[in-house]
Amino acid sequence: MKKSTLFLTLISAATLAMTSCGGNNNSEAELAPISTDGVEAKMRFYNPDSVSQHYILIEELNTQVQADLQNYQAQERAKANELQRMGVRIQEKLQNNGYLSEASYNQDVQNFQAKQQQAEAYLAGLQQQIAEKTAEQSKMLLDSLNNFLADFNKQYNFDAILQIQAGSYVNPELDITDHIIKGLNERYLASHPEKKADDKKADDKKVDDKATEAKK
Repeated sequence: MKKSTLFLTLISAATLAMTSCGGNNNSEAELAPISTDGVEAKMRFYNPDSVSQHYILIEELNTQVQADLQNYQAQERAKANELQRMGVRIQEKLQNNGYLSEASYNQDVQNFQAKQQQAEAYLAGLQQQIAEKTAEQSKMLLDSLNNFLADFNKQYNFDAILQIQAGSYVNPELDITDHIIKGLNERYLASHPEKKADDKKADDKKVDDKATEAKK
């Protein structure tokens, strides 16, 4: 699934300060310790695009955002179809001289307009709910990122941990993206043990599927 630009933007705004890092999308992978030997710069860098692609929390929030947007689109189509059918009935009735009076025609038109206003208000309410939920999710992600980086930096005391900007060069020794991803995911899974169990089930299923395929 394509990652939401919402979270890429959020990560871009998340850290321009004294903060810190953690690892790869595979929490079990071993990473080489962050070295400070021969590196004078008291700062490190990470790739926000990679974090957005591999941080479990972002993946889950993106899934929720996509579900909310799909629900909104379905509701929007349903309301539009309902109004279209209602408008067609009025038009056909008018063309077939089905109205016995102008008053009855005007009443149907008023009902149509009222239904249209109700649909607009309903969809506006859904949009507001999505906006509020997205703001809450953005704050959750921002807090998660900032808290992790601050805790991590207690170990290393870097002056700054910055994002790698598009088109810029960063000494590979200063890139700690994998450590950030690994650390974020390990901390998240530690506070959500049920997620780790789900991941293990998914991995076991992949193994079973491969074994079944090999037997064919």
